[in-house]
Amino acid sequence: MTKLKHNKSLKIAKSILGFGIIPFSLISTISLSMTGCKKKHKVNVGNIDGTNWTGRNAGSFEEDDYTIDHKHKIVTYKSAISIHAYNLVLPNYVLVNDEQYRVDIGESCFANTQGIAGTIELNDFILIIPNRCFFNCTSLTGVVFHAYPIQIGVAAFANCFLLTLVLVLHDMQLYHDWGAQLISIGDYAFFNATLDGTLTFGPSLAYVGQSAFENCPGIKSADFRLCNNLLGTSVSEFAACTSLESVYFSSTMNVIDNQTFSNCDFLKTIYLPQDNMDIAIKDGAFYGCVTFQNFSKIPHFTEIGASAFTATGNIEFFPWEPQYKLDSIHPHTFSSCQFTSLKFWLNGPNIEDYAFANNFNLSVLDFTDFVIKKPEEGKKIGEVQVPDWDGQHIFSGANSKGGVILLPTNGVLDNGWRDFFARNDIELSSEPTKPEPSSNGWRIQFGAPRVEYVNESPIKQVEINVGEQTTVTHTFEGFECQTIGDITEEEIHDPHKFRVFYTPHIQKPESSITKPDYPIQTEILWKSKNKFDLTIKMVVSSLSESQTISGPISFFYGSNHVKSLGSNYTFKLIK
Repeated sequence: MTKLKHNKSLKIAKSILGFGIIPFSLISTISLSMTGCKKKHKVNVGNIDGTNWTGRNAGSFEEDDYTIDHKHKIVTYKSAISIHAYNLVLPNYVLVNDEQYRVDIGESCFANTQGIAGTIELNDFILIIPNRCFFNCTSLTGVVFHAYPIQIGVAAFANCFLLTLVLVLHDMQLYHDWGAQLISIGDYAFFNATLDGTLTFGPSLAYVGQSAFENCPGIKSADFRLCNNLLGTSVSEFAACTSLESVYFSSTMNVIDNQTFSNCDFLKTIYLPQDNMDIAIKDGAFYGCVTFQNFSKIPHFTEIGASAFTATGNIEFFPWEPQYKLDSIHPHTFSSCQFTSLKFWLNGPNIEDYAFANNFNLSVLDFTDFVIKKPEEGKKIGEVQVPDWDGQHIFSGANSKGGVILLPTNGVLDNGWRDFFARNDIELSSEPTKPEPSSNGWRIQFGAPRVEYVNESPIKQVEINVGEQTTVTHTFEGFECQTIGDITEEEIHDPHKFRVFYTPHIQKPESSITKPDYPIQTEILWKSKNKFDLTIKMVVSSLSESQTISGPISFFYGSNHVKSLGSNYTFKLIK
């Protein structure tokens, strides 16, 4: 259980719910005739604070509103249409012929009951919310369980527009993690409810239905990390949850279904538990997620459906890069995404119609990887492959500004490339010999200026006696850049273009791996245009014992990761 702080829980209990534990003596009873005579009976229960209800039919269930199971001693409310109450409480038991009968609720029990406002406190036995039980209770603001629920039925709380708080009350403490023992959540269970904060689910959850949390504007995060019986999301599960920022997946969640996160305006990250997870993204899954950026780990995309990322604006990853192992990009998958630069790879996926349509800000199309063979000695032209994608109109709408097309340095603009660009709505405004483009066309440039490869330092391990010092500094020598295209010395030495990162972990004796909690800085020391040494600086003010830290050095030029050996660089810090 996720326990609220004591003072806060008391404040909530008093100001929002306004209830205490109800003594059984305050609960009115039901007295039912066992004769064959048909009589009008009522079931009366008190307010949460023990006072009587007031108003027309307040607190009254008519005889037709419940059923009685004498064998199992259960009274089940099947209709509450006559109830008019604020802060309703359901008792554990009522009396039938002086015997205690447990109280339960049936399908559609409170559906369309406009007279119930504020919170409803369920009894100790209600673990299952039946289908449509609270459907269209538009004045309901909170639900309090006395035990963790295990099942929420179809449309159980749909159209409860004001429903914000769902809590568990146990031993006078309030808990927010009401979903910790759920097994299933039905279709449209909380459709159009508000809900508030983080949803946390436990290991028993095996099913979440279509649109279960669609249009819940108060949800900020959803945590499925313990849900190893859950295989993925459902259709429109969180669609239009306009405050949702982050979602945490379990290792078994391999499918993001149709429109799951569509129009989640503030969703930024999907957190994955590990790299190379198989993830299938269905049609429209992230449609209109204007701030979506990335996945926390590199997934293996088995599928990305049509319009999956349409109208997203901040994507920081390229799923068509070969490392994602994607086979195909379907129509409109990345249309209207505000890309300014697109790079494609020879071994990347097949691309279908309109896949990158209406990216009006495009200014760079990079095909420099489409080289099959390097030029033979003494020749300038090698063998280059034109993209053999199935799609047409792939870049429709990109001619509004035009820009530069980067072809391989050892290639040539032949009829194959011309036909490819014409088929995909790219208007060439100049040949390579005519560098001045028109205002709305594209010019060709052979060879993208880029850093292609970094030869690493020959020495990758150092031992340092730290002593009392707080700063550890070491310079690894002998790095060298290999470049393609005309990169000036000023450009390659620009720290905003050519960047380096050192990401080590602490190797502990018990083999556990943790990240250092002290700052690490890197500095490139240029020796010539393409050669440099690398200084790594660490402030280890809290080092209490000897440590070994080790990790790779990563290089980037612009937004492109630069290939290197990927070796680990190791510091043995001796205390």
